[in-house]
Amino acid sequence: MLLSGADYGGTEVAWTATGTLADGREYIIAGDIGWHMDNIRIPKGRPLLSSLILREDRASSASQLRWLHDIEKSGIIVFVTHDDDWMKELVSKKMLREEFE
Repeated sequence: MLLSGADYGGTEVAWTATGTLADGREYIIAGDIGWHMDNIRIPKGRPLLSSLILREDRASSASQLRWLHDIEKSGIIVFVTHDDDWMKELVSKKMLREEFE
């Protein structure tokens, strides 16, 4: 587990390298570091007011968004669980399922 600076400083990021995806690629579950995949693709953090309300460590979050950006560019799949459109796209590509077993 990696500790992130987002959401009251208590968000964790789970890193796992498994062969469970159909194509064998690695993935990372990004937790609440970004609310949308665009936060990672650009990379750009939350609006200042949101960060202040959440007492977010903006420097730490910016660094982690940059790291996730670089990870995603290398081909590792990033799961941003608050981004419904991205999650639906991953389901449509059969990288995720909509339900638990």
